[in-house]
Amino acid sequence: GRATRREIEARIAGLDAEFFQDMDAAIEIASASGVRLCLVLLDYLWFHDPQRRLALLDRYGASHFLDQVIDPFLDRYGKATAIHSFDLINEPDWVIHELATNPRRSVWPLDRLRTFAGLMSGRIRAHSTALITLGGGRVAPVREWDNPSYDLDFLQVHSYPDVRYPNRDDSVFGRTAASFGLRKPLLIGEFP
Repeated sequence: GRATRREIEARIAGLDAEFFQDMDAAIEIASASGVRLCLVLLDYLWFHDPQRRLALLDRYGASHFLDQVIDPFLDRYGKATAIHSFDLINEPDWVIHELATNPRRSVWPLDRLRTFAGLMSGRIRAHSTALITLGGGRVAPVREWDNPSYDLDFLQVHSYPDVRYPNRDDSVFGRTAASFGLRKPLLIGEFP
C-alpha cells in the first residue's frame, strides 16, 4: 500500500560523514588502548517523539532505523574487535506501558518493544560476534529482559535507589545474581 505522509516523514536519511569520522577515531583509540566497548545503540528518549517511534517500527513491521542506521553501522563496525557488546536500548522500561513507573511517560506497548528488540538483535547477530545486552533503568523488571524474544547474551540493570520513593524499585545490594532466578548472566551496568 501507499505510505502515509507521516510514514514518509518518519524515514531516516542515515548516518553522516562526521559520525563515521568520530566512530572511526573511537574504535581506533579503544583498539590502541586495549579497551573493549559496550556501545549503546538507542536511548529511551528517542521514543518520546512520535516520528522517531514510527521510524523504529512502523505499522507494517518495517524499521527505517534498522535499515538506515543500524545496518550501515554494523556493515562498518560489526567485526571491530574493540566492540565487546551492543546495548540495544538504554532504559526502555521508562517508556513502556507495562513497565513505566509514570504512565504519562509510557508510549509503547511491551509486545512492540519485544518485536523491535528481537529484530535489532537479529541484525546484530547477522553482522557481528559481539555480545548483546539491554540496560534496564530499574531492577524490578529485570526478568522481562530475560525473555527469549530479546535474544540477549547478558542482562543489565541500572540501580539508582530513590530515597523519596524507596518502594519504587527492587535493590541489587545484598543479593546474589542467582537470587534473581534469571537464565542469563546479570551485570550491574550503572549505580551511584
